[in-house]
Amino acid sequence: GTCSNGVCACNSNYRGAECENRTTILAPGVSDSGYVGDNSWNYFYTQAFSQNPVTIYVSQGADSQADCDLYV
Repeated sequence: GTCSNGVCACNSNYRGAECENRTTILAPGVSDSGYVGDNSWNYFYTQAFSQNPVTIYVSQGADSQADCDLYV
């Protein structure tokens, strides 16, 4: 989405004060990308209907000096 003067207009799959909540399930085997600002959070969810282990990969852009954290 886009934010201006503290008001955000979210893309169709996101909601929240800063468009931080994805409203659709992350599909297995499909990559997704996004952006999160300093001192902010993004929230995603998925469902695992398998006896097999689930692996989640997180990466950040090569030009980023920031620290990316993942909490499961």
